Amino acid sequence: MKLSRLRAKYKGSHGLIALNCITACLLTACGGGKSEPEEISRSLAPAGDNRTIAYLDTGITANQCYQAGSDILISCTDSKATALNDWQDGMVGRDVTSPDAIDGALGFSFSTVGSYAKTECVKDNVTGLIWEGKPTTGTRASTSTYTNFGDNRAGDSSTYVTTVNTGSGLCGYTDWRLPNRFELQGLVNYAEVGFAKISIDTTWFPNSLGSAFWTSTGYIGNSRQAWSVNFGNGDISKHPASKGDGRGDLHHVRLVRGSAPVTTSFTFSSDGTEVTDTRTKLIWSRCSYGQTWNGSNCAGTPTKVTHEQALAAAKLNKGWRLPNIKEISSLVDGNRENPSLDGSVFPSTVGYSYWSSTPYVGSGSPQSNFVWTVDFNVGSVGALDRRATPSAVRLVRSAP
Repeated sequence: MKLSRLRAKYKGSHGLIALNCITACLLTACGGGKSEPEEISRSLAPAGDNRTIAYLDTGITANQCYQAGSDILISCTDSKATALNDWQDGMVGRDVTSPDAIDGALGFSFSTVGSYAKTECVKDNVTGLIWEGKPTTGTRASTSTYTNFGDNRAGDSSTYVTTVNTGSGLCGYTDWRLPNRFELQGLVNYAEVGFAKISIDTTWFPNSLGSAFWTSTGYIGNSRQAWSVNFGNGDISKHPASKGDGRGDLHHVRLVRGSAPVTTSFTFSSDGTEVTDTRTKLIWSRCSYGQTWNGSNCAGTPTKVTHEQALAAAKLNKGWRLPNIKEISSLVDGNRENPSLDGSVFPSTVGYSYWSSTPYVGSGSPQSNFVWTVDFNVGSVGALDRRATPSAVRLVRSAP
């Protein structure tokens, strides 16, 4: 499509597909200085129509999609939503391929473990992990909080792990551990966040609280801090050192057991423009929007665009999409900062906030004029940027 036609098509829609490379697609070559290139040059090859997401579904429903020129969320089958982008969060994933709530909220699937009650343990059928349930009283009470020093001192999460694994262990297992941030975020239901909300399936996890829970992932920028996942507002943050030491703050704990945390590993496409994460089976563009692959590096600087521009630009690349918040969060490397991902895999990445396709749908303010982002300076996750605030973009697609 010629640039002139793109401008005409989106004229008046909040400046959608505004100027130059912003009007094209991710990784667009700007035509060697030509102001009006005849054709859009794409570095990304078209991908097949594969909407399957292995297990990083967010819980966003089919009634929570964006339309052009508005922050009001509408049905994902509405022509106004598909016209903007027909691969939005609410249009892809397990909540579409398995549209029932029999075994958990849309996008999730849980089951009991043997004859054990849900307040003892619950299995995630998608990941295979087994999670600790929470009673209201006793040693494992849902209201109990812990520090996170990891040195087996009294009242610490490490001491709690030892206690749960004592004897025959909880549900007969003695290998319970503190989950990493990637695992714990997997339980967050982003359709249930905000004031007085609990962003987890409370049918399967009764007695849950909308509070911060410790992870085993430390913060590389300060050994006295560690990452927590908030099951009220959905944020992932390195807890501030409010008592002089962030690990000394009191948070809740939910243990997990199963395969040891898998480290991220990547394989590159033959031309170097794409990379597959073997853990998630997601295929990523190595370069951010505004950059081009020159055979060994991503040339140029990532271009920041509004969220609406990001959705529209992503639609121009068949089979590629704007990642949901769990997908883009999966790239965070806890051992790196500024940027907080592997620079050898994603070269020339700048520590910007990156858009996801996941809307903020929680109660209270902000609401749909906010959207979930990952700050790749430190790796935090939050609904902090208004949709009109320019942020960076990286495209993704699912492996066949």
